[in-house]
Amino acid sequence: MYIASLRWIGHFSKALIQETCMRFFILFILIISMPLFAQKASPYQNMEIIPGIHTLTTNRSQAVPARQPVSRSLQDRVPPGSPTEMARTWLRQYGPRYGLDHNMEYALIRVQNLPGGYRVKYHQTLNDIPVYHASLVLSMTPSGHVFFMSNSFKPLPSPVNTWKLDRETAQALAAEFLNTDAPPHKARKMVFVFNQTAYRVWYFNYAPSKNNYGDWDILVNAGNGALLSARDRAFYHSPTDSARGYVYDPDPLTRSRARYGDSGYSDNNDQDSPQLSAQRVLQALPFLTYKDSLFQLVSPYAQIIDAESPGTGLHSQDSAFFNFSRSQNGFEAVNVFYHIHMAMAYINDTLGIPLMPFQYSGGVRFDPHGLNGDDNSHYTSQGYVAFGDGGVADAEDPDVILHELGHGLHDWLTDGLLSQVDGLSEGCGDYWAASYRRRLHISQPGDHDYDWVFNWDGHNTFWSGRVTDYNAHYPEGLVGQIHTDGQMWASSLMEIYDRIGREATDRNFLIGLSMLNESSSQRDAAYAFIEADNQNYGGAHLNDILPVFIQRGYVTDSITVNIRASVTGGRAPLTVRFSENSIAYPDSIHSWEWDFDNDGIIDSHERAPLHTYTQPGLYTVTLTVTNSASRVTKSHLHMISVNKGFFLWDATPETADNGADFLQERFNALSIPVRYSLDNPLPDSLTGYRMAFLNFENRSLTAREDSILTRYLKNGGRLYLEGGPALNTAGDSLLARLGLTAIQNGYAHEIGALTGGTHTWTADMTFKGVKNPAGNENRLLPGDADTLFHESGYGVTATAYQGGAGSIAVVSSYSARDYLEQAVPHTRDDFLSRLVHYLGYDHPPYPRFIAAPRTGHAPLTVHFTNQSLFYLDSSQLTWSWDMDGDLTPESAAVHPVHTFTDPNTYPDITLTVTSDSGSTTVQYGEYLRVFNGESALASFGEEAPATARLTLPADNIPALDSNFTFEGWFRLEEEQDKAYLLDKTSFNIYYLQNALGRYNANSLVVYLKTDAGTSIYNTPAGSFLRDAWYHIAVSYESDSVTVFLNGRPQTLTLIGKPPAGPVAENRSMDLTIGNSADGTHVFRGYLDDIYLWRPARAAYDLKELVNAYPDTTDPGLIFYFNCNEAAGDTVYSKGMIDKGFAFSDFQWDQGRPAEIVTALPDSKAAIVPVTFRVWGNYPNPFNPETRIRFSLPRDGKVRLTVYNTAGQRVALKQGVFSTGFHEMTWRANNLASGLYYYQLEWHDGRVRHIYSSKMLLLK
Repeated sequence: MYIASLRWIGHFSKALIQETCMRFFILFILIISMPLFAQKASPYQNMEIIPGIHTLTTNRSQAVPARQPVSRSLQDRVPPGSPTEMARTWLRQYGPRYGLDHNMEYALIRVQNLPGGYRVKYHQTLNDIPVYHASLVLSMTPSGHVFFMSNSFKPLPSPVNTWKLDRETAQALAAEFLNTDAPPHKARKMVFVFNQTAYRVWYFNYAPSKNNYGDWDILVNAGNGALLSARDRAFYHSPTDSARGYVYDPDPLTRSRARYGDSGYSDNNDQDSPQLSAQRVLQALPFLTYKDSLFQLVSPYAQIIDAESPGTGLHSQDSAFFNFSRSQNGFEAVNVFYHIHMAMAYINDTLGIPLMPFQYSGGVRFDPHGLNGDDNSHYTSQGYVAFGDGGVADAEDPDVILHELGHGLHDWLTDGLLSQVDGLSEGCGDYWAASYRRRLHISQPGDHDYDWVFNWDGHNTFWSGRVTDYNAHYPEGLVGQIHTDGQMWASSLMEIYDRIGREATDRNFLIGLSMLNESSSQRDAAYAFIEADNQNYGGAHLNDILPVFIQRGYVTDSITVNIRASVTGGRAPLTVRFSENSIAYPDSIHSWEWDFDNDGIIDSHERAPLHTYTQPGLYTVTLTVTNSASRVTKSHLHMISVNKGFFLWDATPETADNGADFLQERFNALSIPVRYSLDNPLPDSLTGYRMAFLNFENRSLTAREDSILTRYLKNGGRLYLEGGPALNTAGDSLLARLGLTAIQNGYAHEIGALTGGTHTWTADMTFKGVKNPAGNENRLLPGDADTLFHESGYGVTATAYQGGAGSIAVVSSYSARDYLEQAVPHTRDDFLSRLVHYLGYDHPPYPRFIAAPRTGHAPLTVHFTNQSLFYLDSSQLTWSWDMDGDLTPESAAVHPVHTFTDPNTYPDITLTVTSDSGSTTVQYGEYLRVFNGESALASFGEEAPATARLTLPADNIPALDSNFTFEGWFRLEEEQDKAYLLDKTSFNIYYLQNALGRYNANSLVVYLKTDAGTSIYNTPAGSFLRDAWYHIAVSYESDSVTVFLNGRPQTLTLIGKPPAGPVAENRSMDLTIGNSADGTHVFRGYLDDIYLWRPARAAYDLKELVNAYPDTTDPGLIFYFNCNEAAGDTVYSKGMIDKGFAFSDFQWDQGRPAEIVTALPDSKAAIVPVTFRVWGNYPNPFNPETRIRFSLPRDGKVRLTVYNTAGQRVALKQGVFSTGFHEMTWRANNLASGLYYYQLEWHDGRVRHIYSSKMLLLK
């Protein structure tokens, strides 16, 4: 569609002689311009008369004033009716909002019924005469939601002229202008508006003819014959359409079938020869860039740079013909540009794998002349490739270009985790080069160069090149030289290439690489390749792949089992024909044992049995096969889905703690009974499931999955789908059933806030953004769908749509796991609860609450706010609060207030909500900290020694360089000018009592010395006072300092220079807490709960530290010290026993504990747990055994229950345990690989505590 506005002749009231002269002037300009067009090398361009300038120029676009041209994501709604009825209602009700006056006239052009809804199109008129370039397009759903408007209507004053010229006279003037005797293609009366002035005009359109190359619109003033507008509407090819350039494709020896050293086929110091010149191929380069009158070697997939010596420039030119011989530097530039662009276009457009460098935006950067001209090339960690010129110029050989690009593909697919174990990445580069060359089928099996890599650059007097028929056996054939060893991997892949073809091998190769990391070996890559074929092709090529990997030594089992099923999903009864296409050697399989439901009972001994499932559920299928050498068992987790209820599916089960794991955890908490499938691929059918929740994480839909989802929605399914690039490959039919018109590719960006859509169930919800995103999640373009979330500055990221047959679809680019929460209702639980309600299910009441304050000294009065989720009338619910774990409720109020008079470091708070359908209970363990103030370290009074301190030796803690957080509780008891909380020489925190120069009174000072010099930060005056407990959190992160006091961020005054880089002397100086290093400024008061974190805690964590009891198993915690509160006459410090910290001369006043015991190794037995705590299971993942460690403050009964993802109990262990630390071991000998959930329950006769978590069994 061509959209433009013009600049026009300003004052038409001038004499007719002026306008007539202008007509001839324009005609003169057009005539004298004709030779210039003929002499131009560039293609024909759109031309336009702009009367205000009186010359011929190229078309331009300008904003049309006094109207709202495009409005998208509208939420305007009108009563359902016919398309025209709804459009007229919208114009009356909403038109004035968009500058559409009620008095405007319009005529219907057309109504379209498209998959995305209706399109109603109008033409603006004046007295039934159409207005030039004035239309309105309304897009709406059948239900009356007008969601998009395109508007070029104009305010219409009365025309200033009258109809004086007849059509014949006006047409003669138009034909005279174009110098044509051809009749116009169209002719009619129109109204033309410019600068709020209206003119009656004759409109003519002239189609291209033998003496008219354009597609011209001509407007002639109907009053005086003046030419008001002449515009060529034809669309011409871009200048780049004719761009061409010479390249080697393939290398000159492959194409000519010559050998290096044959006449004319030597490098000869980069000189031309007739033979080498003849092997150049002229290729079209329409994808390059034309900018600033220059043709530039830049495309969406490749871009030239000049980053390394020697600097040879960017080889841009004003000609579209890149006609270079190999002796010219420009030849290598064009050669690299062409091959990188074509390879990346093949990956992205043909294979459908979205792959670009992550280090920068735009195409792959390349320097065709780098490395100081040496005979080498490289891929750099900055994500670009560069080529040397020694020997044969590397950039002349497509194999070298594609080899280095292969390193880049490996790096980008693994997000910077490229591996050279076993020379893997070298093998990847060799394969990618060989695959690209073999596609031309010039070299044939048996030819001398069929298995060569670097045919032109190597295999000559400069170096020996490499091969893809390397026959070493893995792993004993490894020699420890990455280029040599990499040939194993490349040779195996090229053998597979010859068996299954280029696209299948390339796709499996690339998808397999994406599963690997920096420690992956060739064997790992082989198994990933096998898995990729299972994902991409359902294992269709394994009969060709496995023999190659077995022969090489990657796959060592004598039997590789592969299970097939005729159907994997559907309603009960579901009849399935099973089969297997296992690979076995040295002889074939002779027995089969099938277990269709993983109950340990053999159900069939047939090779291809038939089985009918009658009960809903997810079924794991196990097959044991035997030949003369081996007996091998394989289980396919959740292979069969018999559909009923709620289905949750994980597209990337190999990804730990992904979005589907989060959904399962939260659905369990909300009592939503989902069946969680870890099988990949998706079941053949989802029909029968009431709802389906699918998490795609960071991968796209396959064509098979597209078909399954389309069919599910067509049959009235209810779907929630999340994942950034999931819909990259979605077809039009699926998009229509999701209520979307298109998907826009995302781009790396700073994540903005997510705001709920107007008039939707998320309208009152806002999330601060998302954590851990890939940063390039797709944007959704709604058709009939409503916007659920819009990301500031980015676009729509979540939509909801109610389609035909009762189907409902919710799509989110981001995983709910990653939403950054705020206060209710801006939480993930709120979102999921509303989501399931929108899809048609009301979960049981879910109790939850918040409290303030959550920490303090007894007596502590706490206000509880009930934030439970429920869909019943509140009068149908009762509440029961147990504040001390004695199973006796202290309150039945909705929002109780309770005073805790006894100190208890972590009392458990229990809330039970009861309705007619039953009760639901939640317990927040270790939720409050109620101090007695008597078990902290104390050092005050006249006799407080200068040696009182806590010391951490520098050798025993990681360096506090430029990314750490210090946290602790402090109470200052006495007046003192200066008191140190922490001192590490070049980093310290101290209290300052009196104002001094620019320093504030009663404040904290943070001092640090870095490469930038000395930096001092000061909190506001009065921010830190005596006789009160303060929670202090101080973070230093690269170049900024953050301070929180009692959970509130402080406005800091900087004295000195901003810091930069690591703290000076951070590795050599001890860390002193509660004193200065020289003992001159003892902190006279109490200190407790000291924590040291590295890396630094995020800002939203710092706010919560005051209210949280940190998990001491957190890997970011490098040191902690705290005392167990209210434990009698003896206090046990629970700090880390392996950090070598020491107490010095702390004192204890009367009434405080008489003794302090440090948790040194020889006194471990003296530590008595004060709470029930579980440290999770270790190892995790495990096979076949894992251990769960826990502590009990009192004797009691402990029960361990393990469930599979279908909610079935698979194990139970129980016993009576005494006070102390214990461990339970669970062995999973007879269970299939997969995710399991466990509950550890402790009951001491009065209180029941439950800890729940998950673990992964990998066999």
